Amino acid sequence: MTGPPDNHRRRLCGLLALGSTMAVAHPAAGGEAAGRVSLQLRVGGRVQRDVLLTPETLGDFAKVTIADTPLRGRTGDALRVLSGYSGIRLTDLLDKAQIVARDHNDLKKTIVVATATDDYKAVFSWNELYNTAIGEGVYVLVTKEGKPLGDEEGRFALISLQDSKTGPRHVRWLADIRATLVD
Repeated sequence: MTGPPDNHRRRLCGLLALGSTMAVAHPAAGGEAAGRVSLQLRVGGRVQRDVLLTPETLGDFAKVTIADTPLRGRTGDALRVLSGYSGIRLTDLLDKAQIVARDHNDLKKTIVVATATDDYKAVFSWNELYNTAIGEGVYVLVTKEGKPLGDEEGRFALISLQDSKTGPRHVRWLADIRATLVD
């Protein structure tokens, strides 16, 4: 990006706002779900090392049982309750991959994009993940009632529990988490 600093701020704000509008709705689960199942999760982008996870390689990460959470759509309507899930904090995965910061301002200009196999996306800023209560509640879901997630979720899903509307950043069939520097 070129231009004065205000343009950079506007573009970053636009990208972050775009993230919340990009996370609107997955297609209906039904029979399509089996073809969208995420069998592995890649954490990459601007990181020191890519991390490739499968349900069998999650042993190094602390899993947290997620309290029953109402899933609310972007208009606030109740969709369902997420119950019986456990997951790994997103920041733990990012710490394992080690986001690259060449100078002290790079992290402040970093966004993290979570993408599903159907190209559904949810966007977070580094500051949001590491400096707010929101980041403490962003999890990659890996089990439901002690078993790997089913086809309707993929083997990996993501949820931002601290959002007032939890549905827009609930990513089923999660396949990729990418750290990107917005310059």
